[in-house]
Amino acid sequence: MRTLLKAICSLRSSCYESLGAVCVSLLLLSIACMTGCSDGASQITMPGFDPQAAAARAIEAYDQDKNGSISKAEMAASPALQGASKEIDQDGDGALSLAEIESRVEQYVASNTGLQSLSCRATVRGRPLAGAKVKFVPVEFLNEAIGPAEATLRANGSGAVMASGGKLPGLSPGLYRVEVYAPEGSGREIASEYNADSKLWYELNPLEPPALAEFSVEFQ
Repeated sequence: MRTLLKAICSLRSSCYESLGAVCVSLLLLSIACMTGCSDGASQITMPGFDPQAAAARAIEAYDQDKNGSISKAEMAASPALQGASKEIDQDGDGALSLAEIESRVEQYVASNTGLQSLSCRATVRGRPLAGAKVKFVPVEFLNEAIGPAEATLRANGSGAVMASGGKLPGLSPGLYRVEVYAPEGSGREIASEYNADSKLWYELNPLEPPALAEFSVEFQ
């Protein structure tokens, strides 16, 4: 699976070469940092998930017709929730119920994971995009339990995701909006649909197999 997605990433970079597209790949590493692991473990705390309360906040925010579930049309207000809906929708009816969202958040709790290592890489026309930033912003109904994280990419175009204001390596379990920003001082900007108005998303669920995700974004 990883090899296939890496190939897709490479192909997309080539296809959009004339547009100056940025190809961003996210590689979830196999090392999970939980409470009790070394290298600053005393600073790592478990996310304060309240599955029932989080699910209730999601229903309140997105269930516009107040029928007790979030329909496909209503999910459009949360691209991250929409993107992860296949994994959350247990009965396959196309809508997300309070119980299904609560069950998904319970999986984050059951993983007993504080932070998990995640590496990002960004390229333009196959070349590393040094200095770019990739930010992970929790969806609104989880932002009381987990905080944002980001990666600043090194000269080789890759970088580790850091939480707690850059103090701790890794990302907490949860559902995030992903924002990609061009290097500071580069004189170029990435279109707002990939940052301020981003529809990109990423879910980290340590109970599922490690995932490789990729996005293609464009400069303005």
